[in-house]
Amino acid sequence: MTELDQWNKIIEDLRGTCQSIIQVLSNHSREDLEDHSGFLGELDQQIFRCESCDWWCELSEESEVIHGCCRDCEPEDGEEE
Repeated sequence: MTELDQWNKIIEDLRGTCQSIIQVLSNHSREDLEDHSGFLGELDQQIFRCESCDWWCELSEESEVIHGCCRDCEPEDGEEE
């Protein structure tokens, strides 16, 4: 398995969870990637962690109203943030 394959496996394990990145890295015995710019860049190109609910989401699920939040967490029309 290549390095990129390992990164993609880790990213896939994060996707759709609210686990911390260090938890998943630990599960893969890859704590060394916590500050690895190449891995983090690849992560940022595929998924993001919602700042409101801590869920790892597809980039397409990011709110158009609030940067860093998923669409499920954006306020309904007329609601306060």
